[in-house]
Amino acid sequence: MGQKKPSVVVVIPIYQSELSNSELISLRQCMLVLGKYPITVMKPASLKLEAIEEKYPNITYESFDDQYFTGTSSYNQL
Repeated sequence: MGQKKPSVVVVIPIYQSELSNSELISLRQCMLVLGKYPITVMKPASLKLEAIEEKYPNITYESFDDQYFTGTSSYNQL
């Protein structure tokens, strides 16, 4: 039989390349606790996250137009 599709995906929004210490700790904890599930980062199309990609190669990325990351109102539209 085929492989069962996961029933959940953990989605993490990231909108800036430099994460604070608490954000880095949160990401690390998320990977420890929820790492058995698929994890997807949603981000602006122009944002480069090489450091995160290198440290966590199992994360997938979904890019959206930069206009959705200009403020709370545009983020809510997304």
